[in-house]
Amino acid sequence: MTGLFRRAAGLADLQNALLDPLVKREGLTHASFQLLATVRAGGRISQAEAARILGLSAATVSEAAADLAAKGCLARERSDEDRRLQVLRVTPATDEVLDRIARDLKKIEERVLEGLDPAALRQACETLDRVIERMAEREL
Repeated sequence: MTGLFRRAAGLADLQNALLDPLVKREGLTHASFQLLATVRAGGRISQAEAARILGLSAATVSEAAADLAAKGCLARERSDEDRRLQVLRVTPATDEVLDRIARDLKKIEERVLEGLDPAALRQACETLDRVIERMAEREL
């Protein structure tokens, strides 16, 4: 056993601990940030697709989307293809918020990785990419 999963979980926990103050500064919760980041990455995606990606129930995403729409962070629109579906997109103001968070997180990452061997970092990233691909293509 390599302990890879334990290490990956520890890294995710540490990243969340660094991310949480940035998210709170912008008046968001970690969960609302995850939803906004997912919607932004997808462009315009349905609430059902966002729920699937995040591993949440449709009701949970619907409630969170309604709250974020009321705050002006998300726009909820009917799908052109299927009028029964709600399609989500981030607002321009939210794009700015997500950009600020991304910039600050990048600065933190640069400080954390400063002084580490670039070739070793590349190799670690390539290895993690392969592990992710393998996990994604297999039913475990």
